[in-house]
Amino acid sequence: MDNGEILHFELIEPQSDKAAVQSFIKGRSLIRETGKQDEAIAELSKAIEKHDRHAQAYERRAKTCFLLKNYNDALSDYNKCLGIDPTIASAYYGRARVYAIQEKWQLAIEDFDNAIKKSVALESIHWKARRLKGGAHIELKEFGKALFELKLFVNRKFKKNDPNLDWRRWALYFYGICCYETENYADATLAFNEALDMPDLHDGVDISELLRYRGLSKNKAGKSGGIKDLKESVKLGNKKSSAVLKEMAK
Repeated sequence: MDNGEILHFELIEPQSDKAAVQSFIKGRSLIRETGKQDEAIAELSKAIEKHDRHAQAYERRAKTCFLLKNYNDALSDYNKCLGIDPTIASAYYGRARVYAIQEKWQLAIEDFDNAIKKSVALESIHWKARRLKGGAHIELKEFGKALFELKLFVNRKFKKNDPNLDWRRWALYFYGICCYETENYADATLAFNEALDMPDLHDGVDISELLRYRGLSKNKAGKSGGIKDLKESVKLGNKKSSAVLKEMAK
């Protein structure tokens, strides 16, 4: 590394003919292959049978179960992994995602926070955890806490090959909502402006809601264009914007 910049990266892991090692490597390689998840679980289970304290095998098997939506099995394996090695950031992150699906938001926040603490800012998982921790705080309407996490995310300059870059519009949208809810309407408008300038992505952002929030933020900040945004939102079928316009017309 040089001044926080990675100059060279090397993955170091066991390479041998031992059955546990070979099963783990084979199972890990099959996780993302379409239709190969059951085979991946079988290989990772072999690795665990040969070495029952193989924390990484439990973590990868949990990940596979998560992809198959077997959340109870995933949770069990994440717990086993962390019981063996409580330093694995990806296990905290994965368990947090299970808790989020179960809407156990406080538990999810605690695990996302552990994933952040057990990783470094040069790792993608560090920023994935920050973004989703912010989202969990929003679910609990803890907008000030969410604002802290999302501000760090949107101010981060990600490299082109970083998967976090695909979630920038999502982060800007929810960062803008947090600014709005904490009455920082100028920053909210700027965040929504940038989000609307970005290309459309499969990130779950509702453009009609984005326009609604920008319109409301402009009005609160005393800027022009708020009514126009609300009307555009109505054209996209947003009933909340329609109600706002009717209330303003009284």
